Amino acid sequence: MFVTIKACPLCKCKKYEKKVIYNKKNVYSYLIAKYLKLKEQIVIENMKNVICSNCSLIYKKKWIDNKVTKYIYDKTIPVHNACLNIHYDNFSKKNFINILSNYKKSLENEDDENKDKSVRELIKIINSIDSKDKNFKKLKKNVIYNLNKKNLKKILFYSNKIKKFILKPLPFSQFVGFGNNDLWNFLMKKIFLKKNSNYAEIGCPSWGMMKIALNKGLKVSFLDHKNKNFFNCIYNLDKSILVENLNKKKIYDYIGIYNYIDHVINISNFLKKTQKISKNIGIITCPYNPKDKLDCQHFLAFQKKTFNYLNTYFNLKLLQKPYKLGRTNYKFYILKNEISRT
Repeated sequence: MFVTIKACPLCKCKKYEKKVIYNKKNVYSYLIAKYLKLKEQIVIENMKNVICSNCSLIYKKKWIDNKVTKYIYDKTIPVHNACLNIHYDNFSKKNFINILSNYKKSLENEDDENKDKSVRELIKIINSIDSKDKNFKKLKKNVIYNLNKKNLKKILFYSNKIKKFILKPLPFSQFVGFGNNDLWNFLMKKIFLKKNSNYAEIGCPSWGMMKIALNKGLKVSFLDHKNKNFFNCIYNLDKSILVENLNKKKIYDYIGIYNYIDHVINISNFLKKTQKISKNIGIITCPYNPKDKLDCQHFLAFQKKTFNYLNTYFNLKLLQKPYKLGRTNYKFYILKNEISRT
């Protein structure tokens, strides 16, 4: 059912702070509770997060066993919605109308599971609209408020008005990912990658900057890291992009770990493996915000002090301040490997 984590996954320290960080309800807490036949609140309370006293890594003190992760990532949500949203251009008025129709049907049929799913998908589209219009801000607030209140009449009224703003998604939202020229230019300012440099990524192959790297004349690889706590992503890659194993004896000039590190259980071993084969490492993640609760599906979260620990004990030097990705909570950290790689 639940497995107790006896020591910090990064530094192996057994001590942790008294402060407990709780999780918020989401589709994963629902699925875990459904599989274990427990109340959702019991799952949320059991999977509390603690802060390591030594390296400040935040991690789950109790984690789910392999049977539960297999149920989630193999059977229930094999492909993350963000991966699907990028591949199938789901940011559209047509898709918004279809989801709204599904929401209406689920209300009529008293289908709570599909109702909640439709609400999440509608809010994702609304939150990803790139608009500074004052009317949009009011409409957005009204739609989301009434979705949470299940007021169908007002939902349909405000949704009909908000449709005209569904034109282009926000940069770095889950409908476009991280393939952004501004982000690439930031990376190039920190570590110049010349033509034919070895560039690689780990995580979801849809989210990163592999297409940009390819267009710049770099040798591009996607590194397949076997992880039971992650999705089975869509590998719709250019034929010239190599799919390689993380254990391959090859030196890369740069490895990007994008929107993935919070899914890694043995983080110490993972970073050591990555460090052995890379001169520079980039990490895109949402650092912990004390105002927020965490997600059940994320095993860990980094803090600023955690990156300081990587600098001291892993010889991974953080290059200046991280890059904030637009209006999202994501930040881009670039680490230089101080251990010589030839």
